[in-house]
Amino acid sequence: MQRRPDWQSAFDEFLIANRATPFVWGKWDCCLFVADVIQTITGEDLASGLRASYSSLREARWLLRARYGSASIERSVARLFSVAAFPEIAPRLAHRGDPVIARSGRDFQIGVMGLDGSIVINSETKGLVSVTRSLATRAWHI
Repeated sequence: MQRRPDWQSAFDEFLIANRATPFVWGKWDCCLFVADVIQTITGEDLASGLRASYSSLREARWLLRARYGSASIERSVARLFSVAAFPEIAPRLAHRGDPVIARSGRDFQIGVMGLDGSIVINSETKGLVSVTRSLATRAWHI
């Protein structure tokens, strides 16, 4: 899977257009946000068949268990990226648009490296938010 020639401007436009989109399970959650970014950058939809097929965390975990063999969102995402042939890289090597997992204590978020490559962008209840790059614990290159 390769990045489109215009991926940088498409990525910028995507983030601007969706900066205030609120979190909704199965429509605009952290996993679908990352899938939408990947689709914007590459043209490939890794979440086909997942969209609108769940509406809660419980339903998402059930779907992930059925599809990927684990109710863990983190393990399922890692497996999906592996199947998509995204090499896992050290978080410090992640570039703009690369998917990452960020941890703060027991909480984790799935996001992408931001516009300047120094922050992680993620979907939350009030739209897109940023967390420091230092919270990134796993990353994949697309």
